[in-house]
Amino acid sequence: MMHYRTIVSITGQKSNHQAIGMIEYDQYGKTFKRLGLLDPIIRHQEMADKIAEMNQSELNDYKAIMAKVGGQALFDLTLERPIVRDDFCSKLG
Repeated sequence: MMHYRTIVSITGQKSNHQAIGMIEYDQYGKTFKRLGLLDPIIRHQEMADKIAEMNQSELNDYKAIMAKVGGQALFDLTLERPIVRDDFCSKLG
C-alpha cells in the first residue's frame, strides 16, 4: 500500500517540506539553529498512538525493551496538540 502525504508548512501553505519553524537546541556544548521538520514529530505521534493501542502484555514487553535500551523518556513525551490527518494533510489538532 502506498501512502501519499501533502506537503505543507505550519501556515498551511504548500512547501517542499512540512516544517514547524526554526528550532534551537544545545548539543555537545554547541548551540544549533535549524529548520524544524514535521516528519519526525509525525513518526513520534504514530508511535505514541501504537503504544496507546497496546494490550497489557504488549505494554509490559515494550516497557521491558525500553528499560534495556534507555528509550522510555523519549516516548514519555507527548504533544499538547497531537498531529491529526485531515484531507491528506498533517496538522496540529
